[in-house]
Amino acid sequence: MQVVRSVRLWMKEGRSDKLYEVDLVDLERDVDARYLVNFRYGRRGTSLRDGTKTSSPVTRSNAEKLFDSVVVSKINDGYRRVDGDAPPLTVLDTGAAADGRDTELLKKLAICARSAWPDKERDRLFWRLGVIRLAPAYPQLAAIAEKIGAANASYSLVYALARCGRANAVDLLRSCADVNVSLVPRDYAAYALASELMGARRPPPRLSLPRTTDTAATRDIEMALTNGDGAGLLQALLAASSAHPGFGNQFLIALAHHALADSAARKTLLAAVRAMSPRPPYVQVLRRLFKYADLTDDGPLFAATARQFELATAMYRRSRVYNDRVWVPGSRQALKLSEELRSEAPRIALSET
Repeated sequence: MQVVRSVRLWMKEGRSDKLYEVDLVDLERDVDARYLVNFRYGRRGTSLRDGTKTSSPVTRSNAEKLFDSVVVSKINDGYRRVDGDAPPLTVLDTGAAADGRDTELLKKLAICARSAWPDKERDRLFWRLGVIRLAPAYPQLAAIAEKIGAANASYSLVYALARCGRANAVDLLRSCADVNVSLVPRDYAAYALASELMGARRPPPRLSLPRTTDTAATRDIEMALTNGDGAGLLQALLAASSAHPGFGNQFLIALAHHALADSAARKTLLAAVRAMSPRPPYVQVLRRLFKYADLTDDGPLFAATARQFELATAMYRRSRVYNDRVWVPGSRQALKLSEELRSEAPRIALSET
């Protein structure tokens, strides 16, 4: 996957201080309809939310038109461009521009390796290197990873190692998957290891499909997997989760790992994603799958997950959160927002920003 065009927009008005980033992405496949228009948005200084304007890949000309319309629309809304090195709307990146970009990024990486950078700035650089898959950056990234240690490698560093180093990063990724103190980088490294990024060196998926003691649910799960029935699988997982909270999420994540090497599992996974609602209990799974797709340039999975978020409606408004508590439809009591956001099984998700 290659980012063909990218624009960064900013708007500050009163207390509002927002960023909006839009990318035109080439999946680099031998077909005409291989382009996506993706975006990120949110308050400056916070993690940006991801989305896409293309539920499935489109042709270059259609992607160009959609990209331009998104940028023009945001400018008309009051945003202004802040990415000084971005190309004009009607001009594509040239090879020379890419070479200059790569040189500057490698210079920044060298400075980062020699000095103490704030974690957010360092991770932003790692992420950018991974987005453009800058292979010459891998030796320096590997050295930084060795210095930081596999136990403390961030999500962004794992992303950059996998995409820039590919098969060369197998040993480092294996260490991250073994000993990282955080579940997300640990799981992300395990997924990268089992993906096509590792080429001939990729090992089998690590995760085993969890089993439930509910005999009926087990039968229904196995039947759904055999038939590629995504909606049926979700129903069976909900039944199993009633006795074992979190079982459904664990199963779907493990299924995603298996889908890397099993076409039948992949068929069922994609069918399940299309049947999911971006609501608890599956909103966290959708986010994880979206990140998996971004890591491995998986167009069908990316389109399926992004479409669910694009069509979703918010469950609550931040303007209606009082003293860290929020009411949601169907709830008989106010929920404590900070606790829900930290929970492994949140009851609310997706605010209206």
